[in-house]
Amino acid sequence: MAATLGINPGNPGGNEDAEYQQALEAFHLGRWDEAIRLLENLHARFPDDQRIERMLDDALQVRA
Repeated sequence: MAATLGINPGNPGGNEDAEYQQALEAFHLGRWDEAIRLLENLHARFPDDQRIERMLDDALQVRA
């Protein structure tokens, strides 16, 4: 369950994507409901990003 920050601001994980940064923080602090909500939003924006999909799956699994 390791997520890393990207460096391309045009993609999720870029330092300029505030929603991704919030999702990472919530994920790493175990705030699962918040992380899931943010990750679902990100997944809708970036449906092909496998990092987001893995983090969302992990958060859903932990919360269950």
